[in-house]
Amino acid sequence: MTSVTPASSFPRPPRNRDGVLTLFPGSAPHEPATQQEDFAATLAKYLREDVSLAINITVNPGPGPFGAMEDVSLGLMAERVADDEGRVSQRVVFEIGATASPREIEKRLIRDATLLDRDLTDAVYRIRRVDLVYCLPDVLFMISRLDPGLFSERGLINLQTLSSREAREASVRPDQQEFRLGTASSTVSASREVEILRLDRRFPAPWREFATPRLRRVATHPSRLAG
Repeated sequence: MTSVTPASSFPRPPRNRDGVLTLFPGSAPHEPATQQEDFAATLAKYLREDVSLAINITVNPGPGPFGAMEDVSLGLMAERVADDEGRVSQRVVFEIGATASPREIEKRLIRDATLLDRDLTDAVYRIRRVDLVYCLPDVLFMISRLDPGLFSERGLINLQTLSSREAREASVRPDQQEFRLGTASSTVSASREVEILRLDRRFPAPWREFATPRLRRVATHPSRLAG
């Protein structure tokens, strides 16, 4: 794993005239790589000091049913260190993207389920780009409710303050796979629906059947001679 950076070292995100955090300064479109960095910079503002962020990293899931599996690229990973020896107590992956085809959704599910099954992460988020543009405070607040251990006490308070009433009143359980939230956008007058997908290693029912099986050794017996 490479490019691990303490969350506190990320540049602070911009704010608009009302003091609300914004992912994109101005209205110019951003490339996906820049969007990942912008989201990391915003997220970092609210995390604990012992949480590190890694952008665009590569991990190997290990052996599959037919031998070694290919490396997997991850957009953003947050790690919380448990002790002075550097052991990790919590690891969460965030992926940002657009609406995908059914085939692409299935491929993503197989990938995410395999990461969880191999204990490479505790949870995987799938977040839509459009929700980060128009409803960023609510997205961050929902994440803080699902994985509060990543966030500082001050960060949790600030995100609750910035979030909408709909987000604060929404029912949230870590065993849920999909979260839909009707909310008033912080940047446009019309209301929007925020959609967040999340898989949790502690609750394997939604993803277990999609995980790539490990390589299994099959016992063989020599053929018996007739006679």
